[in-house]
Amino acid sequence: MTLRAATVDDIDAIAAIAHAQRRRQHLRDPAYWPAMPDSTGVHSLLLRWLLTGGASTALVIADAGETVLGYVIASAVQAPGSLRKAFVIDALDVASDHLWPTLGPPLLAATAGRAKQQGVTTVIVACPTDDTARRAVFASCRFEVDCWFRHGHLGTLAAVVPPAAADDDDDEMGLPLPHLHGRMASLAEPFSVVAPGAHSLISAPVPLIALVPAAGTTTLVDPAIGSDRAAFTALFDEIEGVARSRGDLAVTVAVGPGEEPLDRCLQRRGYSRPIDWWSLRTR
Repeated sequence: MTLRAATVDDIDAIAAIAHAQRRRQHLRDPAYWPAMPDSTGVHSLLLRWLLTGGASTALVIADAGETVLGYVIASAVQAPGSLRKAFVIDALDVASDHLWPTLGPPLLAATAGRAKQQGVTTVIVACPTDDTARRAVFASCRFEVDCWFRHGHLGTLAAVVPPAAADDDDDEMGLPLPHLHGRMASLAEPFSVVAPGAHSLISAPVPLIALVPAAGTTTLVDPAIGSDRAAFTALFDEIEGVARSRGDLAVTVAVGPGEEPLDRCLQRRGYSRPIDWWSLRTR
């Protein structure tokens, strides 16, 4: 096995692995990962842009015959309103799930090493919530869940929200910690949405599929702060109304540990939890 920098000659091999991953993701949650008719072509275009743009770190693991078995692409991202940077893994996969225990740790370790070289102390990576093989490797490499996305497709959200459980208000409403995720840059110029006892920041429309705006857009919400259950309910009535009025297909909300009231509100409204964001402090 060889761990080396990726080149444009690796694009077709990486795109094939990425295409297979996209198909699995679509089966997991079609609303969050909509169908991509030309998945391999779109991935090839995106990979070429990442590899030739000069801002990304791209590595592959290849066998003795130079067959690419795994890859990682990452870049430093500035957190909005902060001097803090994070090394966001934009893409990471291996050719088969059974390779995760062997190839995952060296890919993650090499990425963390590149982050330290650039003076970035936090690495962030996404994981489909039910991808057990990937989650196990992240945990073994000392990554921890920083936050997760709740995702609601506006065409399928429940018309009538189920009643809350009697203990829904037991948890004290706290202020959310800053969330670290791969779409932080989308909130560089946020919009404010308010409701009685609640406030949120939302992004401009974000493409559901990178480089394919025709596939539709989502509103990214981060953070959402409310005083109680009724405040969150009113807030998301407002947010979903704004998203519909500007033609978005969905709403995506960043939620972190300690935000159980927000999380339960979104679950009752029909929001899925397709993806978690894991982080590692490199020092």
